[in-house]
Amino acid sequence: MDTATREEILARYRKHVERFEGAGRKRRPRAVAPAQPEPEKPATTTLSSREVEVLQAVANGLNNRQVARSLYVTEETVKAHLRRIAMKLGTSSRAGAVATGFRAGILQ
Repeated sequence: MDTATREEILARYRKHVERFEGAGRKRRPRAVAPAQPEPEKPATTTLSSREVEVLQAVANGLNNRQVARSLYVTEETVKAHLRRIAMKLGTSSRAGAVATGFRAGILQ
């Protein structure tokens, strides 16, 4: 079991997200202008309180089984919450959802 602190885990997530966000920019041809970023949706109003709980647990470094146990739900329910969170936040990974959660002020 990893005994990393919350800050160490968050630093790992941020480093992971930065690495993959930068990867796409390096491959874009110079002749193509970068896409304009879409305006951010008010993410705090789009996530349910339970989805915020799940996202916070993921940010704290818990895996699906641990999140399920801590919230007294099944792993499948956690997976469903994570799919909805990813859809609502426009991300495709756990790390992306956590990073977006921090940027949007959902997580602290």
